[in-house]
Amino acid sequence: MSYLRPYHAFEIDGSHYVYSVWGMSYRRVPARVVEELAKTRDGEAAELAPETLQTIQELGLRWSDKVRSEADMEDSDRRVAALAREKPGVIDYAALFVDQDCNMRCLYCYGDGGAYGGSGNMSEKTAFRAVDWLIGQAGEAKQIGISFFGGEPLLNFALIEKVVPYARAKVGASRKLELSITSNLSLLDDRILDFVVANQMVVVASIDGPRHIQNRNRPLKNGQDSYETVAPRIHKLLAALPDSSSRSTLLAGDDPGEVASGLEALGFRKIHIVASSGCLITGSRAASSGTESGPHEALNAFHHDVASRFRQAVARHDAEGARVLSRLGSLSSHFQSLLCNKDLVQAMRRQRRYFFCGRAMRMVAVAANGDIYPCHRFVGAAEFRMGNVHTGEFRRDEFLRSPVVENPECASCWARYLCGGYCQHDNAAARGDPMQHDPCSCAQLRARVEYVIHAVGGLSDEDRNWLADLGIIDELKCTVDI
Repeated sequence: MSYLRPYHAFEIDGSHYVYSVWGMSYRRVPARVVEELAKTRDGEAAELAPETLQTIQELGLRWSDKVRSEADMEDSDRRVAALAREKPGVIDYAALFVDQDCNMRCLYCYGDGGAYGGSGNMSEKTAFRAVDWLIGQAGEAKQIGISFFGGEPLLNFALIEKVVPYARAKVGASRKLELSITSNLSLLDDRILDFVVANQMVVVASIDGPRHIQNRNRPLKNGQDSYETVAPRIHKLLAALPDSSSRSTLLAGDDPGEVASGLEALGFRKIHIVASSGCLITGSRAASSGTESGPHEALNAFHHDVASRFRQAVARHDAEGARVLSRLGSLSSHFQSLLCNKDLVQAMRRQRRYFFCGRAMRMVAVAANGDIYPCHRFVGAAEFRMGNVHTGEFRRDEFLRSPVVENPECASCWARYLCGGYCQHDNAAARGDPMQHDPCSCAQLRARVEYVIHAVGGLSDEDRNWLADLGIIDELKCTVDI
């Protein structure tokens, strides 16, 4: 038995950190503290230095009366996951596949060329029925979300024009309707842009960065280059909606730094870069499945570079550098989680995650024919079909299982409460089973957490005040005033 609660110690660029698994908090420490903690954990320590004792206290590494062992932690996990499965939340968000076709042929498409196993447009009847079904599922929820997806959703913009006012009327004035669209933007014109702006739609642009990468990875269906079609439309979009975000998919051999630079050059403030996955519909596995690292190794190096550059930007008070880096790549959400809490030791403390995301818990996807799936990435994979909006059939019990509880490797991972078992689509695409983790994806997530902790570890109050003045984090407030 360990004499301390589980923790993870790591070193980056000569700095040492300790992360508390149960407490979801961390501390930057001298190397000697890491050594003393290891001896304490194994029951070998005699007298501890004051800083080691302080680390143990601040991170809550001592067992308590309620949680006395790892077995108690496992029991608690099982109870929480079981309760979530027995009493899941309401479904208040749906991705509508208004079109299951695409005018691009991306090399890595997890949707089988955008058709998702069954090409076609969603009908007005199905779209309206999907809205009605969602509102019925949402119950008393104060906010309802609808995302337009595909394929390429703008191929069926005529339907989107009808769905939005219908949904607004059905949701009513007492609740908020949040609208979004994910598009390659190749069909964006002034009329569509005006509609998007007028309806305050959140736009996610699917684009892979600079000209040569975009044209290679995301050619038009007719084989022609796509960058020249998309770039001027992106400029129009960002002129009207500057906070629109980009989503890029990385293939083996692509340089994420080059991708990010290309997106910055186009004007994106929010940049998200992910590794490619396999396709459940065709059964093809991701290049990163098994023991091959694929693009994950490049992303790890990129995240390390971003974290180091952020530390340097803060140290020299480089305002623009800090702004750009705090929003970059897959790090942005972690940066915000850490930076928006004054007490950096407790910045990661929050509700433990037993599920990676809200798929089947509060969100679903509706295919063009009305079939319901756990999320947009599962559409077309028959074994993950949950029902249909026309028949009212809806089964989600099988999709409410937690890898944190059911997968021994997840249950023993130090990052499990931050991760929740990783993306079950990517797990299934890599391993054939959503409950079995993809080693490369998991390693990347763990590295990303370490790099973000490294980026913000040791920030002084002066640094934080400077970041607050820039609007990167919330203004520091006296706790008496809160």
